[in-house]
Amino acid sequence: GRLLDVNQAYCQMSGYTQQELLGMKISQLDAIESPADTAAHIEKIMAQGQDRFESKQCRKDGSIFNIEVSTQYHPEGGGRFVTFLRDITERARDEEQLRFQARLLDAIEQAVIVTDKEGQVIYWNPFAEKLYGWSVEEALGKTTIELIASEQSQEQGIEIMSRLQAGKSWSGEYLARDRTGKLLHIQSTITPIYNTSGKLSHIIGISSDV
Repeated sequence: GRLLDVNQAYCQMSGYTQQELLGMKISQLDAIESPADTAAHIEKIMAQGQDRFESKQCRKDGSIFNIEVSTQYHPEGGGRFVTFLRDITERARDEEQLRFQARLLDAIEQAVIVTDKEGQVIYWNPFAEKLYGWSVEEALGKTTIELIASEQSQEQGIEIMSRLQAGKSWSGEYLARDRTGKLLHIQSTITPIYNTSGKLSHIIGISSDV
């Protein structure tokens, strides 16, 4: 696991000089694996010839950064690993932020439903399950017309969609139905979401039973 050569990009990434790094082992940089784990991982890569994985390493200042590792083992000359590292700290931070936002939506005690522009459900939070009786698995891919629209709300739905396509949100009450067909008086705010080209891509509705 001794470092035999490193480029300037890794020196900048880790905060160490090349001279410092060439006196170190990979186990001294890894923030996840113990030295024994690193040794076992090295044996595994030697056996299979290559590996690709994500890990965390320690910078010289003690901070942690996320990396994507792609490594190959070359047995000639006593054995060498050629390893490419990519700093994915920002990507990992973005993914954690998305997971946090998803947990927030799951925790809201209102029905949160996200559809594509055709009205097909792509997100259905736990409170929507409770309110309408359809599980997430059952709701995904179906349209809100199939799942919750009542006959009384069909005409209102055309009005709502027209407003959304004009770039405006809609707030008000309508009659919906749950899985059993029971009518529900729903208070809802429905908002259009646009892509980077300025075109309608998704619709998000936040509703409660009144």
